[in-house]
Amino acid sequence: MQIVNPIDVEDALRVDLAELLTETDVYAQPAPDDLAANSVCVNCLGGFPTSPVSHGYDVLIDVWGETPGAAMSLANTVAGYVASLPVRPFESGNEWKTAETNPPYNNPDPNRPRIPRCSFRATLGIRGESNL
Repeated sequence: MQIVNPIDVEDALRVDLAELLTETDVYAQPAPDDLAANSVCVNCLGGFPTSPVSHGYDVLIDVWGETPGAAMSLANTVAGYVASLPVRPFESGNEWKTAETNPPYNNPDPNRPRIPRCSFRATLGIRGESNL
C-alpha cells in the first residue's frame, strides 16, 4: 500500500483557478490587505481521508467584485469552474477526483466594506503527495 500526505489544497486550488481565471487575482488565504475587486481567495476549512492515497477538503471561496452583481456573477463563474475541476487537465498536474459546490451567497466583508463579496463552500477530493 502506498501512503501519501495531504496536500496544501489552498495553494493547489489557487494555482489551478488562476489558470482558468486569467483576468482575476487568485489568492490562498489570507487575502491581502490591499485586495481589489475582481479577486478570489481560497480558505481550507478542514479535511478528511477518502482512501489510503487521497483526501477530501472543505473549502470556503470568497469572491470580490466592483458591484454586488459583479461579485455574484464572478462567484457563479468560479463555482462553475470548481465544480468542473475533475474533468479538466491542468498544467500543475493536479488531478481533482471529486468536486461539489454550494450556490454562492452575498457575504459582506467587514474588513473591506466598500468591495462587495460573495462566498460559497466546496468539497473537493484529490490525491495526496507521496511521502517516499
